[in-house]
Amino acid sequence: MSSTPFQQAAVELLHWESSRVPDLSACTVLLPHLHAAAPLLAALRHQVDQPVFSPPRLHTLNTLVAEVATSGPVEPDCQRLAQVHDFLLQAGVCHIPDDHKAFDGKLWAGFEPSLHGL
Repeated sequence: MSSTPFQQAAVELLHWESSRVPDLSACTVLLPHLHAAAPLLAALRHQVDQPVFSPPRLHTLNTLVAEVATSGPVEPDCQRLAQVHDFLLQAGVCHIPDDHKAFDGKLWAGFEPSLHGL
């Protein structure tokens, strides 16, 4: 049985933050959308073998920015997303296809399992 992207993310987060378990409240996880919060938290609870668990802070870019007071001009979304894209590629965290058709296919393949339940 293959694991879901949320289970994979939970395993990866716990690998990198194992010294903090069971209190992950100092960690911030950036989500594509807040609808991803519930399945990610469920996957984390499943992986953490502790009676008490403090989850990480879960944010989208918008909710994260809303918490941070800015004194200067706000960057346009396209510039911010381009910087996130460059960071992810340089860090080797993920591969984002260069052409639209390949990106669209990879995106739909990632969401297809969750769409079957709708």
